[in-house]
Amino acid sequence: MLHYQVMSETDSITAPMIEEFGAGYRMTPREKEVFRLLILFGFRNDDMGSVLHISTKTLKNHMACMMNKTKTRSSRELQALFLQFMLQRFRHNLQS
Repeated sequence: MLHYQVMSETDSITAPMIEEFGAGYRMTPREKEVFRLLILFGFRNDDMGSVLHISTKTLKNHMACMMNKTKTRSSRELQALFLQFMLQRFRHNLQS
């Protein structure tokens, strides 16, 4: 049986990277909030909407805007792009 560990919103490594990634793509504060729920917790649209107290339609609009800004076509591609960003940052930090 697999056990998954949910990351904290205040994770000292991931939280600043999410902020930097979002700023690099000019995400709005709300888009970064949605992105944080997607990346740290892997929430589905209806779960994110409930947590943020917004409709699924509004959430889908935020997701579409983020995907447009990052030129991704799905939430999985968006997650993969962020993982690639993290790996590049870690590599850069190791070389410094």
